[in-house]
Amino acid sequence: MAKLTFLLGLAGSGKSFYAEGLRKATGAELFEGVEHHRSISAVVQRLKNSGDCVVEEIAYCESSARAKVVAYFRSQVPGVEVAFVCFENNLESANWNVKRRPHKRDDIKGHLASNDIWHRRYTYPEGATVLPITRIPSLT
Repeated sequence: MAKLTFLLGLAGSGKSFYAEGLRKATGAELFEGVEHHRSISAVVQRLKNSGDCVVEEIAYCESSARAKVVAYFRSQVPGVEVAFVCFENNLESANWNVKRRPHKRDDIKGHLASNDIWHRRYTYPEGATVLPITRIPSLT
């Protein structure tokens, strides 16, 4: 049976880096920002074809949004294995990284604003693996 791993965390927590390692290790397909119907349909199709998926979506840090999407996937793909990997809800470290990461420099203010909102709503699902945020070394 296919496995659906949700990768949760604030902007700058390390989700993309971790997801790439997971993709290489398991062959799972990565989906980022799966709040749109077309993306959700692509995940369902991949799971139905017994392909593992990793979904990165900050909105699923909130328990109500997470519960709805998990219920939907389970209704579409009965028996799908669901796992959660969460980066710690550490606003200071996540924002440190947002300001210093060499990629994604186009919307620093937007990512900081997003973190300010989402860190207040962030809960860890039961049974989640919680990872620390590693700070990017200062370039100065």
